[in-house]
Amino acid sequence: DFCQRAMSAMIYDFLPFPKLSLPKRVIIENRMLNVIYYLCHIPIVAYSVVFFIMNMAYTEEVPNNPFTLIELDPVNAKPFMTYQLNNDPSQQIINFCADGDAGTFAVDCSLSADAAICEEMFGSLLMMPFTLTVDFFCSMMCGPSQNNGNPKCFLPPTALIAKGSQEVDLLVGTTIDSGPVGAPGSPSSVKPVQHKTNPMIRDAVLNFKYSFQLAQPAPFLLGLEDPGLRKTNSQAVTVIVDNQDIVRRIFSPGEIINMTVAEIVEVAGAEWNYTMVFRGSEFIVTTNCFTAQRDLPPALYWGQIDPVSPREELPLCMIAFTWLQASSVSYSTTGGFARDVTIRVTALRGDSFSRLPSVQFSLLNLVSLAVLLSIPPAFTGLLARSGLGPLSKIYRQATQEKFDMPMQLATAGLNSIANVATFGSLASSTLSKEELKVCLRDAMATSTKNLEERDLDRLTNFIFEKDPRYPRGARKKPQDTMESYGKDDKIGEPRVDAARFALSSSFRDPVMMEDIRVLFDTHRDRAIMERLFTPTAIMQAVKDQRGLEMPAWKKELLGVTDEVQEEEILGEEGLSLDMQIKVRSETTEVPRDLDSQEEASATSPEPEEAAHSMAISVSPQGSQALKPCRSLRDWEDQKELVEDLRERMRFQEESQARRLQTLETHNDSLRAENEELKREMADLRRKQAELTSRCDRQLASMQELTRALRTFNAHAGQDLIAENQMPSSCFTAATSFQRP
Repeated sequence: DFCQRAMSAMIYDFLPFPKLSLPKRVIIENRMLNVIYYLCHIPIVAYSVVFFIMNMAYTEEVPNNPFTLIELDPVNAKPFMTYQLNNDPSQQIINFCADGDAGTFAVDCSLSADAAICEEMFGSLLMMPFTLTVDFFCSMMCGPSQNNGNPKCFLPPTALIAKGSQEVDLLVGTTIDSGPVGAPGSPSSVKPVQHKTNPMIRDAVLNFKYSFQLAQPAPFLLGLEDPGLRKTNSQAVTVIVDNQDIVRRIFSPGEIINMTVAEIVEVAGAEWNYTMVFRGSEFIVTTNCFTAQRDLPPALYWGQIDPVSPREELPLCMIAFTWLQASSVSYSTTGGFARDVTIRVTALRGDSFSRLPSVQFSLLNLVSLAVLLSIPPAFTGLLARSGLGPLSKIYRQATQEKFDMPMQLATAGLNSIANVATFGSLASSTLSKEELKVCLRDAMATSTKNLEERDLDRLTNFIFEKDPRYPRGARKKPQDTMESYGKDDKIGEPRVDAARFALSSSFRDPVMMEDIRVLFDTHRDRAIMERLFTPTAIMQAVKDQRGLEMPAWKKELLGVTDEVQEEEILGEEGLSLDMQIKVRSETTEVPRDLDSQEEASATSPEPEEAAHSMAISVSPQGSQALKPCRSLRDWEDQKELVEDLRERMRFQEESQARRLQTLETHNDSLRAENEELKREMADLRRKQAELTSRCDRQLASMQELTRALRTFNAHAGQDLIAENQMPSSCFTAATSFQRP
């Protein structure tokens, strides 16, 4: 039994929905409240629809992390062959590199006038007490025969340096030692230095490639999800976006993505001038790929380029350049002083994502919609239960149910009595099938269409056999399942009796008669948790001893009946000696001279002799006499017995006096009613005499009228009604009248 109860508790208590469970709703018919209820739904539904469609809430964002590659061909001199200094966009560079020679001048780092250029070019590496002679010049493209030994010739392999596939250094300027240093303090203490500028670096061409792949598996979509294969720029449309989200260039799928350094500087928002050539710069290139129009930057401007809408089959990838810092200089003192100024381009991973349909996100958004839709009923319900005065009290009673277990137990008991009394008005012991059929026909008399006789028979059979005491149907062989229903089970075949009627009437009640029986069964072992959580009122009622400790004669007089045996009430250890004497005294008769015997025993000098005489006087004829008391305790017990008997006599006398008084009161009322009836009878006789005399006078008038009519019509030969045919009195006429 314990395992069965534990399993049942686990199934019905811990599982949220062991069976289909639907909430019970209370529909309030109030036009104004319903208007508010519907108006509250409009903004929520509108917001949910817009959010679901515009924000594509039915999709999931899966990172794709594009990876950008930079390709550089250092031996390709073709881009630099068409370089023209006069076409350079910076006038500073044109002036500085006029005729390919910038000039030579001396720089003394010990002088304050040259401190700035020394700090800019050499930092703290050449802070020595001698004068620097710097030879500034710009490089130029030389023919194959002029490259040998000419420092002004531009050699692409020495200026285009690729550091892996994600970083490129473009050498725009370099400063190197060009000769030995003279002795300090002598006129020859001058250090010659050369600084070469490569302005044609702006025409260097960089090629870009990228690839992207889902960082996690695509969300499940009934086998239609993206397999997550790696994609490259051959499967996507590529656009170059500047720092203001303006599309500068567009590349079709598979088209080579190439840009010059000048274009990179312009797209990044920097300016190509001699400062960049003299100090260098660093740029970062990133690629982000998207599959939905919503994920693109809101300020994206296409200009003269036809807009492209991304989709899952053809993503849109945006390449953006960021100007990181306006300086990129490296120093070296190995084998002499060297200073390199570069334009560095570094590729980083993108942080974009692909938007894919997701069943999970769709369900989550539907759940959020359901949560939002719970706001209107909550608000309207709060208004109905709290802000409408007396109406709110009625609505609270209709929507909120307070469960008080003691009150429910008492109500269930009274309802069971009412149900049994109602069944008594239908049948004496059981309700036959024919009687049940008649009752059903009368109950459906108000329906617009009556059931046919065959359908009514089927309904009668169904109700007759659907016994709520047997949820799985009536038992055709009760002896086969007698053990599971108990030894006193005598029902077997279905029938409609008072017990079944009461059970069916209270089928939906939270407390049934079986629950009441179990709770008030004092012989049942109660678990510690049940004792702990049972309401105090129920526990006090279970432990209530009122009516159980009364003597039998008092229970009989007060109409108190109890089937519990005295031994069961007092416990399993039996009765004590004083209680045995009290119980024995309740079965003895009280003699009239009890008071005199008690007084005699009280004045006796010997307690034992007095107790012996009193025990003999109290014992009735034919009953077992009490034995003489041999101790003071027995004497006290006998004395208590006498007091109990005297109380019994007083109670009987008071009860008899109350009954006599009640009888006298009843007799007086009967006498008064008798006198009233006599007066009414005399009044009726008087009225009867008056009616008889009035009827006689009317009869005499009719006879006179008859004689007058006879005389008047004698000449016509018409015979009237003979006088002897008329009734002799009104009483005779009244009594001879026959009702139809």
